[in-house]
Amino acid sequence: MYRLLGFLFFLTGALGQVTLNGTCNFTDISAVRDLNITKLSGDWHQIRRIMNSQESGTCSTTKINATFTNSTSNITISNKEVNNKKKIYRNGTINLNNITRGKLFISYPDIAYDSIILATNYTNYAVLYSCKNNKNATKKVWAWVLSRDTTLNKNEEDMIKSVIYINEDLKNATWIDSDHSKEACDANSSTSFRLSIILTSLTLIFVCKDIL
Repeated sequence: MYRLLGFLFFLTGALGQVTLNGTCNFTDISAVRDLNITKLSGDWHQIRRIMNSQESGTCSTTKINATFTNSTSNITISNKEVNNKKKIYRNGTINLNNITRGKLFISYPDIAYDSIILATNYTNYAVLYSCKNNKNATKKVWAWVLSRDTTLNKNEEDMIKSVIYINEDLKNATWIDSDHSKEACDANSSTSFRLSIILTSLTLIFVCKDIL
Protein backbone atom coordinates (compact mmCIF):
# COMPACT_ATOMS: atom_id res chain seq x y z
CA MET A 1 0.00 0.00 0.00
CA TYR A 2 2.73 2.48 0.99
CA ARG A 3 4.70 1.56 -2.11
CA LEU A 4 1.64 2.37 -4.21
CA LEU A 5 1.17 5.74 -2.50
CA GLY A 6 4.81 6.52 -3.08
CA PHE A 7 4.44 5.61 -6.73
CA LEU A 8 1.36 7.82 -7.11
CA PHE A 9 3.20 10.72 -5.46
CA PHE A 10 6.05 10.23 -7.91
CA LEU A 11 3.64 10.13 -10.84
CA THR A 12 1.96 13.36 -9.73
CA GLY A 13 5.29 15.12 -9.34
CA ALA A 14 6.55 13.81 -12.68
CA LEU A 15 3.53 15.06 -14.60
CA GLY A 16 2.77 18.37 -12.91
CA GLN A 17 4.12 21.19 -10.85
CA VAL A 18 7.20 20.75 -8.65
CA THR A 19 6.12 21.27 -5.02
CA LEU A 20 8.57 21.23 -2.11
CA ASN A 21 8.43 21.57 1.65
CA GLY A 22 9.25 24.97 3.12
CA THR A 23 8.71 28.56 2.07
CA CYS A 24 10.31 30.71 -0.61
CA ASN A 25 13.53 32.44 0.42
CA PHE A 26 14.97 34.95 -2.03
CA THR A 27 17.20 36.69 0.50
CA ASP A 28 19.72 33.96 1.26
CA ILE A 29 20.12 32.26 -2.11
CA SER A 30 23.02 33.02 -4.44
CA ALA A 31 21.72 35.25 -7.24
CA VAL A 32 22.38 38.33 -9.37
CA ARG A 33 21.64 41.24 -7.03
CA ASP A 34 22.67 44.07 -9.36
CA LEU A 35 20.52 42.87 -12.26
CA ASN A 36 20.50 45.02 -15.39
CA ILE A 37 17.05 44.39 -16.84
CA THR A 38 17.89 46.33 -20.00
CA LYS A 39 20.83 44.04 -20.78
CA LEU A 40 18.64 41.04 -19.95
CA SER A 41 16.06 42.14 -22.52
CA GLY A 42 15.77 40.54 -25.91
CA ASP A 43 15.26 37.04 -27.27
CA TRP A 44 16.12 33.87 -25.36
CA HIS A 45 15.88 30.18 -26.21
CA GLN A 46 14.80 27.82 -23.47
CA ILE A 47 17.48 25.15 -23.14
CA ARG A 48 15.80 23.23 -20.33
CA ARG A 49 13.28 23.62 -17.51
CA ILE A 50 12.03 21.72 -14.52
CA MET A 51 8.52 20.32 -14.91
CA ASN A 52 5.70 22.81 -14.43
CA SER A 53 1.97 22.95 -15.00
CA GLN A 54 2.03 25.76 -17.54
CA GLU A 55 4.42 24.40 -20.18
CA SER A 56 4.34 21.08 -21.98
CA GLY A 57 5.59 21.95 -25.46
CA THR A 58 8.96 22.26 -27.12
CA CYS A 59 10.93 24.80 -29.19
CA SER A 60 10.32 27.19 -26.30
CA THR A 61 11.46 30.80 -26.45
CA THR A 62 11.21 33.84 -24.19
CA LYS A 63 11.32 37.51 -25.12
CA ILE A 64 11.80 40.29 -22.57
CA ASN A 65 11.14 43.90 -23.53
CA ALA A 66 11.94 46.75 -21.16
CA THR A 67 11.23 50.44 -21.73
CA PHE A 68 11.75 53.25 -19.24
CA THR A 69 10.14 56.70 -19.32
CA ASN A 70 11.33 59.02 -16.56
CA SER A 71 10.61 57.01 -13.38
CA THR A 72 8.12 54.66 -15.05
CA SER A 73 9.08 51.22 -16.28
CA ASN A 74 7.21 48.94 -18.65
CA ILE A 75 8.62 45.42 -18.78
CA THR A 76 6.89 42.64 -20.67
CA ILE A 77 7.66 38.96 -21.11
CA SER A 78 6.40 36.75 -23.93
CA ASN A 79 6.81 32.97 -24.07
CA LYS A 80 6.25 30.83 -27.13
CA GLU A 81 6.24 27.05 -27.54
CA VAL A 82 5.04 24.49 -30.06
CA ASN A 83 2.44 22.08 -28.72
CA ASN A 84 0.12 19.74 -30.62
CA LYS A 85 1.33 21.26 -33.91
CA LYS A 86 0.32 24.74 -32.77
CA LYS A 87 2.25 27.76 -31.55
CA ILE A 88 1.23 28.65 -28.02
CA TYR A 89 1.89 32.13 -26.64
CA ARG A 90 1.85 33.33 -23.02
CA ASN A 91 2.23 37.04 -22.41
CA GLY A 92 2.93 38.64 -19.06
CA THR A 93 4.53 41.54 -17.23
CA ILE A 94 7.57 41.94 -14.99
CA ASN A 95 7.70 44.29 -12.01
CA LEU A 96 10.95 45.17 -10.29
CA ASN A 97 11.08 44.52 -6.54
CA ASN A 98 12.86 47.24 -4.57
CA ILE A 99 12.72 45.41 -1.22
CA THR A 100 14.81 42.36 -2.10
CA ARG A 101 17.58 43.29 -4.51
CA GLY A 102 17.42 41.42 -7.78
CA LYS A 103 13.94 40.01 -7.23
CA LEU A 104 11.32 40.26 -9.96
CA PHE A 105 7.57 39.72 -9.90
CA ILE A 106 6.39 37.95 -13.06
CA SER A 107 2.66 37.96 -13.72
CA TYR A 108 0.64 36.05 -16.33
CA PRO A 109 -3.16 35.94 -16.69
CA ASP A 110 -3.27 32.50 -15.03
CA ILE A 111 -0.46 32.72 -12.46
CA ALA A 112 2.08 35.05 -10.85
CA TYR A 113 5.25 34.38 -8.88
CA ASP A 114 8.38 35.99 -7.48
CA SER A 115 11.51 35.35 -9.52
CA ILE A 116 15.23 35.98 -9.52
CA ILE A 117 18.10 35.48 -11.95
CA LEU A 118 20.51 33.01 -10.37
CA ALA A 119 23.23 33.69 -12.95
CA THR A 120 23.71 35.40 -16.30
CA ASN A 121 26.38 36.90 -18.53
CA TYR A 122 23.61 38.68 -20.53
CA THR A 123 25.27 37.72 -23.83
CA ASN A 124 24.41 34.01 -23.96
CA TYR A 125 23.08 32.39 -20.77
CA ALA A 126 20.71 33.02 -17.88
CA VAL A 127 19.24 30.85 -15.13
CA LEU A 128 15.80 31.98 -13.97
CA TYR A 129 14.33 30.70 -10.69
CA SER A 130 10.75 31.32 -9.55
CA CYS A 131 8.89 30.39 -6.38
CA LYS A 132 5.38 30.76 -4.97
CA ASN A 133 4.27 29.87 -1.43
CA ASN A 134 1.30 27.61 -0.80
CA LYS A 135 -0.89 27.86 2.29
CA ASN A 136 0.32 24.57 3.82
CA ALA A 137 4.01 25.40 4.40
CA THR A 138 4.96 24.16 0.95
CA LYS A 139 6.07 26.01 -2.14
CA LYS A 140 5.84 25.68 -5.91
CA VAL A 141 9.14 26.02 -7.76
CA TRP A 142 9.98 26.83 -11.39
CA ALA A 143 13.35 27.12 -13.11
CA TRP A 144 14.63 27.66 -16.63
CA VAL A 145 18.03 27.63 -18.30
CA LEU A 146 18.02 30.17 -21.15
CA SER A 147 20.44 30.98 -23.95
CA ARG A 148 20.64 33.55 -26.71
CA ASP A 149 21.41 30.60 -28.99
CA THR A 150 19.88 27.12 -29.11
CA THR A 151 22.96 25.61 -27.45
CA LEU A 152 25.46 26.37 -24.70
CA ASN A 153 29.19 25.79 -24.80
CA LYS A 154 30.96 23.59 -22.24
CA ASN A 155 32.15 26.45 -20.06
CA GLU A 156 28.63 27.85 -19.85
CA GLU A 157 27.19 24.42 -19.08
CA ASP A 158 29.73 23.93 -16.29
CA MET A 159 28.92 27.35 -14.85
CA ILE A 160 25.19 26.61 -14.88
CA LYS A 161 25.68 23.20 -13.25
CA SER A 162 27.59 24.82 -10.40
CA VAL A 163 24.84 27.42 -9.93
CA ILE A 164 22.13 24.76 -9.83
CA TYR A 165 24.12 22.51 -7.47
CA ILE A 166 24.25 25.12 -4.70
CA ASN A 167 20.51 25.80 -4.89
CA GLU A 168 18.69 23.41 -2.54
CA ASP A 169 15.47 23.55 -4.56
CA LEU A 170 17.13 22.71 -7.87
CA LYS A 171 20.14 20.46 -7.29
CA ASN A 172 18.06 17.27 -7.25
CA ALA A 173 15.44 18.39 -9.75
CA THR A 174 14.68 16.58 -12.99
CA TRP A 175 15.16 18.82 -16.02
CA ILE A 176 13.43 18.65 -19.41
CA ASP A 177 15.46 19.60 -22.47
CA SER A 178 13.73 21.76 -25.06
CA ASP A 179 14.09 20.50 -28.62
CA HIS A 180 14.94 23.26 -31.10
CA SER A 181 15.28 21.07 -34.17
CA LYS A 182 13.56 22.12 -37.38
CA GLU A 183 10.95 19.40 -36.95
CA ALA A 184 10.21 20.37 -33.35
CA CYS A 185 9.84 24.05 -34.23
CA ASP A 186 7.65 23.50 -37.30
CA ALA A 187 4.09 24.08 -36.16
CA ASN A 188 2.87 21.93 -39.05
CA SER A 189 4.84 18.82 -38.11
CA SER A 190 5.94 19.11 -34.49
CA THR A 191 5.03 16.44 -31.97
CA SER A 192 3.59 17.75 -28.73
CA PHE A 193 5.48 16.92 -25.55
CA ARG A 194 2.07 16.52 -23.94
CA LEU A 195 1.70 13.27 -25.89
CA SER A 196 4.97 12.02 -24.46
CA ILE A 197 3.70 12.79 -20.97
CA ILE A 198 0.52 10.78 -21.57
CA LEU A 199 2.43 7.82 -22.95
CA THR A 200 4.85 7.94 -20.04
CA SER A 201 2.03 8.01 -17.50
CA LEU A 202 0.32 5.03 -19.14
CA THR A 203 3.57 3.10 -19.06
CA LEU A 204 4.05 3.90 -15.38
CA ILE A 205 0.50 2.80 -14.60
CA PHE A 206 1.18 -0.59 -16.17
CA VAL A 207 4.40 -0.85 -14.19
CA CYS A 208 2.41 -0.09 -11.07
CA LYS A 209 0.68 -3.46 -11.44
CA ASP A 210 3.92 -5.13 -10.43
CA ILE A 211 3.98 -3.09 -7.23
CA LEU A 212 0.54 -4.24 -6.09
